[in-house]
Amino acid sequence: MLHAEHVYWMGATFPDEDALVIDLATPFGWFGSQAFYSAFGRAITWLVSANSPASVSKSSDNDAFFGYKWGDDHILIEPDRDSRLEFG
Repeated sequence: MLHAEHVYWMGATFPDEDALVIDLATPFGWFGSQAFYSAFGRAITWLVSANSPASVSKSSDNDAFFGYKWGDDHILIEPDRDSRLEFG
């Protein structure tokens, strides 16, 4: 059951950037992964953050992807600009 008074905890808006962030880790609510799982999340985050659309395609967009680790998961958040979401 969804409790409307708690939904605001799962997202944030950045009006100046015309951006919305939704925390998809919250709905699952399980945080009991093995301790070493976070190492994989950090490794994937590093790898994704070291690339840009230009490094994986013929795009001229050289801005690095933004990735971060939340608990034991990797989460990629990109602006909906050109093909960034597709290449991310």
